[in-house]
Amino acid sequence: MKKKRLCPHRCEHGWRKKWLIMKLYTLFMFVFSFTLVANTHAQQEKVNLDLKNVSIKVLFGEIQKQTALSFVFNTEQTQGLERVSVKAKDESVESVLKRVLANTGLTYRFEGDIIVIREQLMNMNQQEEKKEITITGRVTDEKKEPIPGATILLKGTSLGTATNVDGSYKLTIPEMKDCILVFSFVGMQTQEVKYVGKDTVHVVMVAQLETLDDVVVTGIFKKSKESYTGAVRVVTDKELKEFKGRNLITTLANIDPAFNMIANNDLGSNPNSLPQVQIRGAASLPNIGELQDNSSAELNTPLIILDGFETTLQRMMDLDENEVSSITILKDGSATALYGSRGANGVIVITTREPEPGKLKFYYKGELNIETPDLSDYHVLNSRDKLRVEELSGYYHTTTLGPEYEIQFKEYYNAVLAQVEKGVNTDWLSIPLRTGVGHRHNMRIEGGDASFRYSLSLQYNFTEGVMKDSKRENFNGEINLQYKHQELIFNNRLSIGLNGAKNSPYGAFSDYVKLNPYWSPYDEDGKIRRYFEPYNWGYWANS
Repeated sequence: MKKKRLCPHRCEHGWRKKWLIMKLYTLFMFVFSFTLVANTHAQQEKVNLDLKNVSIKVLFGEIQKQTALSFVFNTEQTQGLERVSVKAKDESVESVLKRVLANTGLTYRFEGDIIVIREQLMNMNQQEEKKEITITGRVTDEKKEPIPGATILLKGTSLGTATNVDGSYKLTIPEMKDCILVFSFVGMQTQEVKYVGKDTVHVVMVAQLETLDDVVVTGIFKKSKESYTGAVRVVTDKELKEFKGRNLITTLANIDPAFNMIANNDLGSNPNSLPQVQIRGAASLPNIGELQDNSSAELNTPLIILDGFETTLQRMMDLDENEVSSITILKDGSATALYGSRGANGVIVITTREPEPGKLKFYYKGELNIETPDLSDYHVLNSRDKLRVEELSGYYHTTTLGPEYEIQFKEYYNAVLAQVEKGVNTDWLSIPLRTGVGHRHNMRIEGGDASFRYSLSLQYNFTEGVMKDSKRENFNGEINLQYKHQELIFNNRLSIGLNGAKNSPYGAFSDYVKLNPYWSPYDEDGKIRRYFEPYNWGYWANS
């Protein structure tokens, strides 16, 4: 009787599967035993060390020299550790590492001949026991004004906070051995402060003033001074205050010798007259007509840019120096590459103040200006000396007109001499002149934070000229709203300006220089003379 085997193929397949599992298990046990023996051998490696005040990295290198072991670690994890001193004689590597890495937050693991250094993993109980510290303080500038929006970060991490409108902050961080706080704000120098156990840390931030001197503002772009190849002069707000003149134009003339303001003595320091300004000299020689009407000065006036827009010399003269942040003077031909032929006479780029963030601040500045006439360059003669010079020069003698004219000249000389003997000695230069008293007022309100800033400024300037009854008044007001979103800045400005001018009724100052001192402006009754006596035909014919 034959017996049939049930599922012969299935049984054969089952024995093969068991046999394969047994072989894999045997191979795994062999490899595990080999690795265990290798790790045990590596841990028992002996070293002899005598190191004093060295870094952890130097210690690892010395162990590598004496053994066949290698270290794998993150240099950032070992940079903040204190230096160590190790003395070991025929001591195992594992024992040395246990001593050195204790209380450092690092641990080690042997992987064959490789030692892996990593951060020690904490269990749940250790994490709960880990302490936290809370640091509070206030961030201000050099004027003790709060800085809102300043950033405070724990160095090497993303933990941080920002100051509020009062400049105050509160930061909670895990307790660490070496804790460094990084304070930063736009326009301020970044500061690093080490935490030394005090829960209150106040910081005074310093402005980056070097940006005013190291950056060239061309009105189109900003460029570092080192990379700008043209001839340029950057005037800071500090210089504007130190060399202050009657207006912004005279102030620049006091600062930069290349800024040439040509004085016009005929106008007698008229506060309403525009001065002649040159930076690169005259563009061409003037013709006869230009010399007579003095119109060539307008052809040599430099281009003026105010906050990116072209403006006039009149607007520059009425601008208050307290509202100016910096002025850049482009002197050479490189300005034509930016502004074309309009920049051939040079370019003056004016940048006004921007609103400063912080609490609402109010500024007021008042000034009293006194202007006195400077007559040191006018060496005029008195009446007796003037008559003597005229007589010696032959002014009262003639040899070509005949004897009858000689008699008339003699009579005229005697009449003038009689005036001199009476004591007539008129100081004509003092008649149209006076000591001018003016005053200037500047008020400013500003505030905001890192994303929104605002300012309101009002200026009033009253100037009395040294010519009698001449004066100038100007009023300027501006509202500035500034929005900032990431790298974008939006500005809204509203400006208004009112000017009032009055010229002197005494005419030109040059007319008084030509008058003779032996003439009297009043007659015997104290009334103003219509004609000077003795009558001078030559003077009236040439006047």
